[in-house]
Amino acid sequence: MMRIVWSISAKNAYRQTLAFWMQNNGTDDYTIAINKQVDSYLSILKKFPELGSIISSKYNYRRIVILKSYSIYYRIKKENNTIRILAFKDNRSNPDNLNISLI
Repeated sequence: MMRIVWSISAKNAYRQTLAFWMQNNGTDDYTIAINKQVDSYLSILKKFPELGSIISSKYNYRRIVILKSYSIYYRIKKENNTIRILAFKDNRSNPDNLNISLI
């Protein structure tokens, strides 16, 4: 089974998204839904790392969509049995602003 490792920028974006919804939604229901979906998809990715759509064959970047509004961008590193989460992105934002961490 693969191991999941988040880049600092992806983890920060994910935390900021959860914090935004907790502060602005009046309830934590949507925050819980996002968190459950992310956890669920990451569990599936550990078993089936090639599940996501390829967005860059050159760098082996992949994408999975969470609740239609968010995407997780990742790269599989078979040599160390790792899935590197590169970005957590709101799909409603400008795609030109996608900054994928190569670390």
